[in-house]
Amino acid sequence: MPKGKIAYFSPEFALSDELPIFAGGLGVLAADILYQAGDLDLPLVGVTLLYLAGCSHQRVDEEGNVKEECIKLNPQEAGLSETGVVVEVPFPDRKVYLKVWKKEIEGVNLYLLDTDLPKNSEADRTLAYRLYDGRDWPPHIERDALLGIGGVRALRKLGEEISVWHLNDDHTSFCLLERIRERVRGGDNFEEACQRTGEETVFTTHTIDPGAESIFTFGEITPYFNTLFAGLSVSPDKLFELGARKVEGQKVFSATVFSMRCSGIVNAVSQAHQKASQKRWGFVWANAPEDKIPIAYITNAVYPPRWVADPIGALYDRYLSSDWRRITGDPSLWRKIAAAPDEAFWQARFLVKKRLADEVLQRTGKKIDPEALILSYARRLVEYKQPTLLISDLSRLASILCNSKYPAYLLVAGKIHPQDERGKEAVQALVKASFDPRLEGRLIFLEDYGLKLAQLLTSGSDVWLNTPLPGREACGTSGMKALYNGVLHASTLDGWWAEAYDGKNGWVIDGSAGSPQEGPDGVYAERSRSAASFYNLLEKEIVPLYYRKVAGVPKEWVGKVKNAIATIAPCCTTARMLKEYVNQLYRQKVDFASV
Repeated sequence: MPKGKIAYFSPEFALSDELPIFAGGLGVLAADILYQAGDLDLPLVGVTLLYLAGCSHQRVDEEGNVKEECIKLNPQEAGLSETGVVVEVPFPDRKVYLKVWKKEIEGVNLYLLDTDLPKNSEADRTLAYRLYDGRDWPPHIERDALLGIGGVRALRKLGEEISVWHLNDDHTSFCLLERIRERVRGGDNFEEACQRTGEETVFTTHTIDPGAESIFTFGEITPYFNTLFAGLSVSPDKLFELGARKVEGQKVFSATVFSMRCSGIVNAVSQAHQKASQKRWGFVWANAPEDKIPIAYITNAVYPPRWVADPIGALYDRYLSSDWRRITGDPSLWRKIAAAPDEAFWQARFLVKKRLADEVLQRTGKKIDPEALILSYARRLVEYKQPTLLISDLSRLASILCNSKYPAYLLVAGKIHPQDERGKEAVQALVKASFDPRLEGRLIFLEDYGLKLAQLLTSGSDVWLNTPLPGREACGTSGMKALYNGVLHASTLDGWWAEAYDGKNGWVIDGSAGSPQEGPDGVYAERSRSAASFYNLLEKEIVPLYYRKVAGVPKEWVGKVKNAIATIAPCCTTARMLKEYVNQLYRQKVDFASV
């Protein structure tokens, strides 16, 4: 390995519910990377902001109204330690100071930048108070500056020698600006500074949803350029052009476009996402044909030891290997699942289902039978993921869930952005449906979705559901977590599932042959096909297979689960993913040894 490290910048890291600096899969991915880097002895450090109130708890009343609850965290109680380092970030009208905290994960340091210092103004002390608030839709420029500029300066002051800068999402774009500034100040001309900065940078793009792109007008962004490059011969117009694009006829600065133009390597997070990204961002490389646009892909993954429930882990210890947690990328390991007796496998599954049933009872007062079929849908409740597709036909859903001979439960959970009105409408519709008397309490909405609940749902369910509009899902990793616990996947054919599905190891919800046509009629047609396919799958395949039992064990179901584990598990581990980053992307930047 070279002397330098990989600096992994991300606006979120989902380490624990006690440190709620995450909102969804972006943070889960970032945290799992830290755990896996520790296992692989990969020289990596993480950088993010410390949101002292984090992402709010979301309480939901009986009418589906969402109430935000914020609790200020205590850094020491959250397991953070002081580094003694303070850095300053220049803004057009002032300086903001950041205190640097540290948290160690499996030998890997995560550095967290905190604005709550006495030398900052009262307003600036809470500038990074919450992960999402009213100033962050669209993303707030000052937060991006704190993370990007402050993160680089913190690593310099901490003495961390960095060889590769990996930027996770466009909120990290100011990291590029600060390093370009360093090189210009060191004597490079502007073009040389941009080139040399890009040679050390990997930029990972995520959702293609337009609302996730950080966009600023010339008047909003250039004062920050002028302040950062004060005294240097760098024109703000040149910087603006690096991120320039047209949106609704107006020329704006896109942090995504800027990051793509200034990074030596750009990657998507699944093969399907690569194709969607090449189509969406192809104008950045104006002269390249679509299939030659230089956006690579490395499919996201999860860190299995963190997500596998204890009863399933004990089963793997006995029938796979006591060392399975460290060799999760070995295909031969997962093929051994075939040797596990069906009865032992099903007993382990019952134990994790019972844990989920106990949690549901504690949270809602509603009893669910762990012997029954449990379907779960849990994720960010955004429009393109179509959460209300599940309740498109309540009468038909009731006939499936409330079958006295073959009962089933549908558990729904998720978070919404505080200012996502369509997301709020989806929650209201789901909660209203859960009280519909036709469903007899078989549809249960679980509020305040967090890591603990995610771990219980991904282990205690029988089927994990996903219904994104085809072409819109970047990757999606919750189904991977469920897979490692013996949970089957049913999804539209998008994101990671388009790579993993082989016709036998789960189910495809139809309507996934292509993206919907533009306009409400096209979207509605796609939704209608997906909803019909979802109900058909439940009625004709999923429910009958689950209840086809021999001596209390659904032998064919267990066989399907074992096949899913054997064929999918080797591909869904962060061990595979990080090795691909090192061997395919990082080694293009510096001479890292292969792993």
